[in-house]
Amino acid sequence: MSAQQLTDSAASITKHYTDTTKFHDAIKLLNQAILLDTNNFISYSKKYFLEFSLGQFSKAEHSLIKLIELRPDSAELYAHAGFLQELAHDTTESKKSFGKAILLYKVTLDTMDKKNPNWLNAWKMSAICTIMAGQEKIIHDFLKVNCTSAVDSSFYDIETLSKTKQEFLEFIRSKYSH
Repeated sequence: MSAQQLTDSAASITKHYTDTTKFHDAIKLLNQAILLDTNNFISYSKKYFLEFSLGQFSKAEHSLIKLIELRPDSAELYAHAGFLQELAHDTTESKKSFGKAILLYKVTLDTMDKKNPNWLNAWKMSAICTIMAGQEKIIHDFLKVNCTSAVDSSFYDIETLSKTKQEFLEFIRSKYSH
């Protein structure tokens, strides 16, 4: 069986990642795929998702390290690393990861047309990383100035971005820790 077939089988047995009872079996298939192709970003990505979803944060961190090796310019991956490090109570490393994510999001935002449908998502993730890096005052002050109507508040997702670092962590722990 090829790496692609094993990865497809992992998706199939989990009903495209909705049947959590099959996540452990899917991880075994993805591990086999990775043995066949150690640079298979998709297999690592799916494995990371499953491990994170199961609350296996230490294992997920190992998969994420490989993902970052394969895509060192991914702001999203550094944001994930920051969250995992926070969950492991490693605030020093998480600050570095969130800082790297912020820089990479800035590069993305500086080169992306604001009309691009992905622009707002990248901006929100940059704002969340800024909050997680301990700079929530910057974002909260921005929201106070720029959210003067219901439309503005909806656009900038004030409900999410007015959260504190601790509130984000509590949400993640409640959703993924077992």
